[in-house]
Amino acid sequence: MLALEEPIAARIESLLGDRLAAAHPVSGGYGSAQRWLATTRGGAAVFVKIGATPVSARFLRQEALVYERLRIPCMPEVHGWDGAWPPLLLLTDLSGGVWPPPWTSGMVGRALQVIDAVHGASAPLPKYADVHDASEDWWDRLAAAPEAFLALKLVSPGWFDRNVELLGSSARTVTGAGSSVTHFDLRSDNFCFSRERTHLVDWSHACLGNARLDLGLFLPGLNAEGGPPPEAVLPDAAAVASWVAGFFAWHASKPHIPTAPGVRTMQRIHLGPALSWAARALSLEPFGAGDRPGATRGSG
Repeated sequence: MLALEEPIAARIESLLGDRLAAAHPVSGGYGSAQRWLATTRGGAAVFVKIGATPVSARFLRQEALVYERLRIPCMPEVHGWDGAWPPLLLLTDLSGGVWPPPWTSGMVGRALQVIDAVHGASAPLPKYADVHDASEDWWDRLAAAPEAFLALKLVSPGWFDRNVELLGSSARTVTGAGSSVTHFDLRSDNFCFSRERTHLVDWSHACLGNARLDLGLFLPGLNAEGGPPPEAVLPDAAAVASWVAGFFAWHASKPHIPTAPGVRTMQRIHLGPALSWAARALSLEPFGAGDRPGATRGSG
């Protein structure tokens, strides 16, 4: 088992005001931050995030800013923050909770209630363009260089050529900018359920943005894990579906990230239901229709 480096352990002890009795690394998640569970001699247990790379340090500082400016019941309690290198964020230990998948209908309902509560909150968070890629021209980028996307073999080249312009024009009618508190990293691995509370974690992408897009980005992954089709939660949302499908199509086509090896796989899992949602919303032909025999069809 990896040992927590002594200087890091000393900083955690300083934040908690007690000596550590044990610490062990935690797997899971898609980011590049190091994750540990630490227990003090007094019995306190905390979840420790360490920004050990420049990217993870930037995200951790963004997350600490959100915890400073926004406090709603779904957020875990902060037990300590140290912004020196590498930055440390100490949060409530939620390892005893239930983490989907699988999803139950009750868990889906609770998650959607929490998302509504987030969108109804108020806080002076950074704007969408200050946190995210604000160009948002996913389909235009793919039209200019479709090879990596087509290599995923979700759609045929003919289907793509016939439909990319409509997908792009639909997506361009919506933007991530907005005035709602948004999480913009809603996925099953960021929800934890206990009997008393639904927790939402990993707030490094939170900003003031478009609540419908925030929800829309969550729904394909929920559908892939056995949840309802996106339009059952967000009906009459062709523009959102097109934007979300373009987002996952563009990002799933990008190269592997060595420091976050699960990210592209996760995005490709989300991409199938997102494309199917957009195709249904825009009344597009089934994937691959009219093209070479054996062309891959998308999930419905």
